[in-house]
Amino acid sequence: MKLKLTVLFAAAILIFIASNSFAQKVYSPADAKDHINDTLTVKGVVSQVSVTRGGQVYFNMGGRYPDNVFSAVILKPNADKFADVKEYEGKTVLVTGKVKMYNGKPEILLEKKEQLSLAPAEEIKK
Repeated sequence: MKLKLTVLFAAAILIFIASNSFAQKVYSPADAKDHINDTLTVKGVVSQVSVTRGGQVYFNMGGRYPDNVFSAVILKPNADKFADVKEYEGKTVLVTGKVKMYNGKPEILLEKKEQLSLAPAEEIKK
């Protein structure tokens, strides 16, 4: 009986350690520049949503273009996967993907709707 409890306790500890080591850290828009070519999640307030005539969508964070520090970008071929993009303006969002540099600023290309979500209300206060 004591051996079973010891094994169960050890398994619980391993599960706890594994779940914490795989939890993805969330970065601010300003911190994204330090993680080029890394896949990560950025959390920030969308300062501006801009849709170009060509159909590209920009979620600018950390200021309005050209003073923004980070952008999440939807290219035209993927734009139909994202509904009501203007509704994200002024809201805190989570964007996940590989950080690339474009014209001197970090960005994440959004190709699937799962890469973009509103931050849960309890996280916004943090």
